[in-house]
Amino acid sequence: MGWNIHLIDDFLPKEVFDNIYKNIDTLSFPDQFLHEQENGGKPKHVWFSSEISPNDDFIKIVRENVKKKFRQEVKRISTAAWTLANSQEPCPHVDREEFPGEKHLMIYLKGTEEINSGTGFYIAKDEKSAKGTPNQYDLNTHIGFKENRAVLFTAKDCCHSPLLWNSQSMGRYAALVWFESVDII
Repeated sequence: MGWNIHLIDDFLPKEVFDNIYKNIDTLSFPDQFLHEQENGGKPKHVWFSSEISPNDDFIKIVRENVKKKFRQEVKRISTAAWTLANSQEPCPHVDREEFPGEKHLMIYLKGTEEINSGTGFYIAKDEKSAKGTPNQYDLNTHIGFKENRAVLFTAKDCCHSPLLWNSQSMGRYAALVWFESVDII
């Protein structure tokens, strides 16, 4: 398994980021958008989401910045959402992949930098855990939380988890955009 993880700080234009930051905690996360991912008897990965329309101006800005900053052209979007995660224990998981080679973009919006609120990327300890036995992973790479930081990775086989180590944390707001892309030469 080879990873392909990229980071860009100050991903969104300042005025766009500031507007989102000011309003993100006023979003409604209805109960039907509470997600729990099973984790083999260990703590579940729990998060809330609010869908972003593919026609939203925010998606247009994301497309432009992915092209400009990551040198990728977004062909099709499978998922776009505002999210709030507050899992206190690491919950390593692999996201679903709708398109072959699908990229997953996470833009950190609001959280507690001092407590971290970032993302950990994991390597399976053995062959059995690579097939889904939860918590049989070693933390390999830790991406710290920073407001307006974009993390882009290939979904396939990329095991990761929010790292929200302090029960006093407010959680972490992020925008997620999952898409099929082509490299720009």
